[in-house]
Formats: sequence, C-alpha cells, structure tokens
Amino acid sequence: MHRHSFLKIVAAFMAVAMMSCEKPQIDEPDQPNQEVPGPDQPGQGGGGLDNPNPEKPALGENAYELDGVQASFGSVALSNIGDYICIAATPSEGVESFEEVFDQEEYFYVAISPLLNGKEFDMMTEERVFTVMSALQGAYLESVASTLTDEITSGTCLFNYKEGVAVVEVSLVLTDGSELSVRMSAEEPGIVVNENVFAIGGNEKPVRTAFRMIGDGTTTLYLTPAGIEYFEDIDITTYYAYVILESGKCHGRTLDVEDVIAVGYADNFNELIVDSREVATTGTLNIADDPNDVAHYVVALDLDFAGTSLKIRFDGETLDALAKEVVTNEVVYNGTSLRIKDVYVDFMPNPECLTTVMIFTERDDVVYIKIPNNYLDGNAHGFSQSQNLYIKYDGVVYSKANGYSGTVTVGFDDDIIKINATNYDNLEITYEGPYEADA
Repeated sequence: MHRHSFLKIVAAFMAVAMMSCEKPQIDEPDQPNQEVPGPDQPGQGGGGLDNPNPEKPALGENAYELDGVQASFGSVALSNIGDYICIAATPSEGVESFEEVFDQEEYFYVAISPLLNGKEFDMMTEERVFTVMSALQGAYLESVASTLTDEITSGTCLFNYKEGVAVVEVSLVLTDGSELSVRMSAEEPGIVVNENVFAIGGNEKPVRTAFRMIGDGTTTLYLTPAGIEYFEDIDITTYYAYVILESGKCHGRTLDVEDVIAVGYADNFNELIVDSREVATTGTLNIADDPNDVAHYVVALDLDFAGTSLKIRFDGETLDALAKEVVTNEVVYNGTSLRIKDVYVDFMPNPECLTTVMIFTERDDVVYIKIPNNYLDGNAHGFSQSQNLYIKYDGVVYSKANGYSGTVTVGFDDDIIKINATNYDNLEITYEGPYEADA
C-alpha cells in the first residue's frame, strides 16, 4: 500500500498553492451525470422494470463508496496548513490527531483555499488552490490539484466549513474507471478561515501579509497574497498592491482615486508596476485605522486600471515596514527551529556550474542548496529564474521543475557567508557566519 508522509502532504499541497497562476475565475460547474444502476444492481427502492432509475444508497456521515461498495471512516480530523482548510479521514478507529491520520495504512485527504469554502467546484477546471490525496485501497491518488488532474477523468468537491463544523463531499472517477464517492464531517472550532481577499483581474487569493509605513502626515499600506515577514522581500512576491494617502483620510469613509496620493499594484513576475499617477484609474477606496491599535487596518479597494480590476478586502494586523530582520542562524522547518552547527560550500570553478551549500543542523541532518555560480552575489534569486536553483531537505526537492516557489540569497563577505532561503511555506534558512570549503 502506498502512503504519503505527513510532511509530503504539506509540501505537495503548498507547492500547488505557490505555483497557481493568476487567471480569470470560472463559473461554477454543473453536477456531473451519475451512472444509473442496471436492473440487477442494488439501488434505493429496487431496480428493474418497476424502478428503472433507482437512486444509489446515500453515504453515511463519514463513509466512502468505491465501485458500489460502501465502507466507513473510523476517524476524521480537521486542521489548517497555513490558511488552507484541511480534512483527513481513515478507516482506522481511535486516531486522535490530524497528523496521525497519515500514519495509517488507508486515508483520504482534502485541502482547499479558504476562497473555495462553501463552493462546489469541478476539479478538472478549477484554478483556485485545492489538493486531494488518497491511500484508500483500490483508489490510490498521489495528488489531484488545480494544476494536476492526470489521475482522474472527472471529479467534484463541495467543502463547507461553518461555525466550527466541516462537511466535505467528493465524487471522483479515476483513470482506471473506478468510481469513488467520499463524505467526511468533523468538528474543530479552532480552524481559521482567512476571509481577506486580493484579486487582480478577478482571480481571488487570500491576503496573507500587509505592511504599514507611517511618514510625515502620510500613510502607505502594502498588501500581498504572499506570506512574508519583512518588507524588504516585497519585491520578490508575485503581486502586491499599495495605497498612499494622507493619514487624516484613514477614517473609514469612501474615497475616490483623486482623494489619495497614489494607488497601484506590482506584477513582479512580469516586472510591471501600474500606478494611478500614470494609468487612468477609476473606483473607490475605504481605509480605516484603529485609534486603539496602531497595527490594525480595514481596507476596501474596488478599482479599475485601464481595464484591469483590483479588488482588496482586508481586516487585520499590519506589519511595520521599517522593522529590520534579526539574523538568527537557524533552519525553521514546520515551525521547529533547528540551530545551524556548520556550513560547508563546494565551489565549482566554471561560472556556468553549480555550487552546493550544505547546512548541518543540530540534529545532524543536512539542508542542501544548489545554486548557479552567477547567483552567488548576495541578491535574492527566485526558483522561477533558474531550473538549477533548488533546496533539498527531508527528501523533498523544492525547485521550479517540481512546481515549487521560493527564493535563495547567498553572498560572501571575506570569510563570512550570508544565507537567506525559503520555500514560502514550511522551510526557512537564515545564516550569517563562517563556513568551510575545499582549498
């Protein structure tokens, strides 16, 4: 029986989240047609001539049906990975935690962007982020996602999380013709649903980070779907939006574009900045600060930049854009901080070759960074810039070729190496100190 490790589950889902492209939304699909049982097949109300269109027996609260045979889930668990909502079920009974589900021989897993919550979607055409994995006997799925559907010929999912309770219904046809239906339900009041929205051209993503910059009588806000900690990384996100206005206008009233100093957005992937001072812009803004909390802002933008729409809804805490990063020599993996013991660099003399940076942690495991020699300049370089730039740790290769996003910075100052690397999810490496290398 094939199984996914829990860490692989996290890595695979977040890879899909990071590689999803900004594209227009699609309409909600119609329900697929279900095959009607024949006269000798079981069905509610009998079959044959008396009832030529019998209904399939309804699935129980936590159950699945594979090719007409139903079985029950013994344990179901709900969790967040980042701001994505995840549910996992296994036929095994007595499993107490979400992570333990993936230690079982059989399980089924669904994760969605919060923007898909409460919506039924077609897996073959949906472009917002989701992932489905299965280790159920007879229905193994490595990964079905918004960019990866080669293991199924059709599929729908309805994921509802409300007031602490999730109900999920999935219907799939695998490439071998097997039909799988799944119904899962779990209660977990601690799930966080990120309702903040960032949309360029109609494609909605969650706002994950917002920064504030307070000047002499002005307030500048930056908002991005990327999960970053420091403002200096804003230029290596895929997108961000900004608004500059007089601080006295952060009063929660509707403003026109002419009422602010500037508003715009950056598409770093295409090296494009669109600014209201240079492009015909229409629409409204509403910015409200909080007199009792300097970090809290409420933002509503509905704008059109010469035919390209920008919509933002944000209610939450902002980060100080002027805060400086404190360098700590550590590897942070799935929230666990590991002290870096040593760094070894295997230089290659040819400029076209790759250098290998090996980072040894206190657990005596190793993080490998492969980086082109011409990237050893102390500047941030994204995976999207080179197929040969990657990070490898715990059996996972984070690279453009494998569908991941991330950035790597490696520079040298005499006998000191400076490293800053991340996959924007569960792995972050920071180091400034001595290193060893071949003579």
